[in-house]
Amino acid sequence: MTNEIPESLFDQARKLEDLGKYKEAADLYLQAALDLIKQNEIDQAVKNLMLAARTYEKDQDWRKIGALWDSIGEHIRSQLGQESLDSTTIDSLFQHKVIGVTKWENQRDLNHKAAWAFQWAAQHFEKEGGPSLVSNLFSKAGYFAEKITDFPDHHRWAGVLFEKAAVYSIRAIATQEVGPNFDKLLQKMEENYLQIAMRDNRNTYEKYVYLSRGYRDIRLAFQAIGDPVKAEEIRRKELEARSKYEIGSRKYFCCRALGSGLNNQRVHFTG
Repeated sequence: MTNEIPESLFDQARKLEDLGKYKEAADLYLQAALDLIKQNEIDQAVKNLMLAARTYEKDQDWRKIGALWDSIGEHIRSQLGQESLDSTTIDSLFQHKVIGVTKWENQRDLNHKAAWAFQWAAQHFEKEGGPSLVSNLFSKAGYFAEKITDFPDHHRWAGVLFEKAAVYSIRAIATQEVGPNFDKLLQKMEENYLQIAMRDNRNTYEKYVYLSRGYRDIRLAFQAIGDPVKAEEIRRKELEARSKYEIGSRKYFCCRALGSGLNNQRVHFTG
C-alpha cells in the first residue's frame, strides 16, 4: 500500500500551520491520520493524530490569550537578564503549552505516551465533560503512568492522576453518574504514593506529604457533596499520614544533626 496521500496531506498541513491557519492544518493532519489507519500504518497515524490535537489546541482563542500573557512575562523576564528567549518560531512567541513534536517522537516508552494522552484528554474535558468521563480518563492515565520504566518519579505522577480520578469519581456520585470505583482509585493512589522511591539517599518520609495532600483533596470533595461520614473517614487517614511525615522528618533531621556532630568531633580529635 502507498502512503503518498497522507504524506501530501502532511506537507500541506505543515505549511498551513506555519502560516498560522491552525484549524485548516489540524483538519488535514486528522485526514492524514485516518488514511494511515486504513493502511495499518499505526505509528505514523498516531503521530498525525498528535499533531492534529496539538494544532487544534492552538486554534482556541482562550489558549492564545493565556499564551500571549505568558509570552509577555517571558519577554520581560528576558529583558531583566534572567533568561534568553528563542524567537525563531511561532511557538516560541506564543509559548503554547502543548507537547513538542521532538519530545513526542523521542519518547520511546508507549506507556509514557499513553499516560500523556489520557491526562491531556482528561484536562480538556475538565471544563466541558461530565465528572464520570473525566474520572475514567485520569484513571486510564494513572494506569499507564505506574507502568512507565524510563521516568524515576512515575509513582508520584501516577499517584497524582489517581488522586484526581478519585476526586472526580466523588463528583460523579453527587451527579448520580456511574464512574470508576472510588475505593479502587483510592487504593491505587495510596499504593503509588507509598512506592515513591528514595532519591539522593533521602528518607522516604516525604511520600507522606503527597499522601496527606491526596487525602485532603478527597476529604474536601466528600465535604463538598455533603457526605460528612466519608469525609471524617478520610480525615483520619489524612491525620495519620501527616503524623508519619512529622515523625519521619524529625528522625531524619536528628540523624543529620547527630552525624554532623560526630564529624566535627572526629575532626577535633584528629587535628
